[in-house]
Amino acid sequence: MGASHSEPEPAGVETEDNSSQEVIAQVESWIQEHPVFETVITGALQEHCPVHRQRREAMEHWCEVESLAVTNIIDNDTDFLSTAACNKDGSVTYQSEVAQHVARGDMTLNFPDFCSAAHGLSLLLTAEVTTTAGRQKRSLLLDAGPCPRLWEANARKLQLDLASVECIVLSHYHADHSGGLTGAVPLIASARKDAGMGPVRLDLHQDRPESRAVQLPSGTTLPLQPETPTFEDFRQLGAHLVLSSEPHVVSDCFFVSGEIPRRTSYEKGLVGSKRLEDNDWRDDNDIDEERYVAVKVKGAGVVVFSSCSHAGIVNVCRHARDLSGVPLLAAMGGFHLGGVGLEERVSDTINDLLELRPKAILPGHCTGWRAKTAIAQDYFRDASGSRLQWAKATLPQRLACGVFSALYCPSGQSSSKAGKAKRVAGRSFMIKLLGLFAVEAQTWRAKADSAALVVRGSAELQGWAPHWHTMPTDGAQVERSLL
Repeated sequence: MGASHSEPEPAGVETEDNSSQEVIAQVESWIQEHPVFETVITGALQEHCPVHRQRREAMEHWCEVESLAVTNIIDNDTDFLSTAACNKDGSVTYQSEVAQHVARGDMTLNFPDFCSAAHGLSLLLTAEVTTTAGRQKRSLLLDAGPCPRLWEANARKLQLDLASVECIVLSHYHADHSGGLTGAVPLIASARKDAGMGPVRLDLHQDRPESRAVQLPSGTTLPLQPETPTFEDFRQLGAHLVLSSEPHVVSDCFFVSGEIPRRTSYEKGLVGSKRLEDNDWRDDNDIDEERYVAVKVKGAGVVVFSSCSHAGIVNVCRHARDLSGVPLLAAMGGFHLGGVGLEERVSDTINDLLELRPKAILPGHCTGWRAKTAIAQDYFRDASGSRLQWAKATLPQRLACGVFSALYCPSGQSSSKAGKAKRVAGRSFMIKLLGLFAVEAQTWRAKADSAALVVRGSAELQGWAPHWHTMPTDGAQVERSLL
């Protein structure tokens, strides 16, 4: 890992012993190159290495959830006009931000009361878990967008229950994710104190850069502002700090990844990224402290929340699938496929994502409109502008889904002309087959500026089904319920 800004850790901060981490990373890298020895070496690590044992124990304590709701507090765009995926049996429902205001009793459309967008991301995850005391809710805030005033304003407009937020996780030290923390932390801490609850936990990677910047193609270096506050600053704002670079579980059900293995050949980090070391801007493409959050939904699979995917969204999803031991159910967040040196990765990314067979994908934030459009067009290129939605599949529909998987997502899918021709033929056949089972096809408008395959507002899915759409924007709420 690169050098990081050295600062004293405030009293009461939870930290971890990192003495074995570099050795573990080297051993795991060697195992990837020599898989024949994986079983023996992994067993030895689990038996004798404290850090590896900690990782294993974290996975053992990772509980499945009964349902998962996601409220998008801040994203790059906002839209309460576009229609969203709904199906006739009611297992997928949608409520726009306008409908949410009407449900609250608002008699006018007062535009200042609607959420605003900005380049950044902030997601509120609310899960329902089964405990010995019955079903309980767990809430986690992932990132806080770029600006404290914006986070405060959108949280107020959404009428969020801030006291319910048990933990805040910062994915990585970039201003469009950390800038709003000086607004979110004190508000949540105050709400919890007023409710007679303990302080909110702020989960940070312990390697905090002194400063970061981006270098333009012209060679100009622009520092990213505002700087992330120091650990002591956060403690003064009312947070209980947890500093960790290892995988761990928060509130029973939210898995925080630790460092993400880079395995694909094309996902090479953020082009032009710099970090300040010894008063000099040095290359920092890897953003190696970045972490994702994952949630296992009972009987369905794992949902991945990757804020910026600097490690590569394919690397992220494969890592989550392998660690969880369950299929990839969905991926949501910023995939960072927009910009110079990044858009050329779109085709490889989509091909490898399709091999993972996720049932839903919600690209937002830094994904870029070209990547969003390409995802939609590649997945349903033969759908002639139609959007397919499956939910609560009947037996014939499940049969169709199996045929679809076999034809469209074969094992070892090739990017060759023959492989692409096979996938196109599979799509054409599947679309015709689905028509026999009256699966609803909804028209979508592919706008170049926003790639408007959109789910906005609140949606509840009683059964997952393959579909692609852009991420819900500010004020949006998506609920996944697999009961």
